[in-house]
Amino acid sequence: MRQHTANLSQPIISPVIRSKAYSLPLKRKKQPKRLAETKTMSQAEWLNVRKQGIGSSDCAAACGLNPYMSMLELWMIKTGRIQQNIEDVSEGQAPLYWGKRLEPLVAEYYSMHTNYKVRRVNAVLQHPDPDKHFMLANLDYSVVGDADVQILECVRREVA
Repeated sequence: MRQHTANLSQPIISPVIRSKAYSLPLKRKKQPKRLAETKTMSQAEWLNVRKQGIGSSDCAAACGLNPYMSMLELWMIKTGRIQQNIEDVSEGQAPLYWGKRLEPLVAEYYSMHTNYKVRRVNAVLQHPDPDKHFMLANLDYSVVGDADVQILECVRREVA
């Protein structure tokens, strides 16, 4: 078997380092499980699916770092002991309402400025490993054709 060694006298960003001779075989990653399709799901159904695990928005509370929700409150929501207090998205002034309405515009802007296509995910994703089945994700969009970026999250930030 032929071995390749890097010439340490060349700069790190040299084209030689980027050539196929130095590329390592990529380990095939497992694809996430599509736990539930969300395209036609109501908010109540979606919240019920989210009770099955911990998503990224739950992580800070699970670690005791969320100033708006305690670990106990998160546990009580996940176990069905209390209802999750989510603002009514039909009000028109809630951050969730505007976040959902602006997501397609942010995704279109990203696509125009990067020349990569984006696709809505429309699913609650679950980690494929059985010992990590509690890890859930609600992704806004996937990025098509970019080796470095595969996820697009459209986040609305508060402006004070």
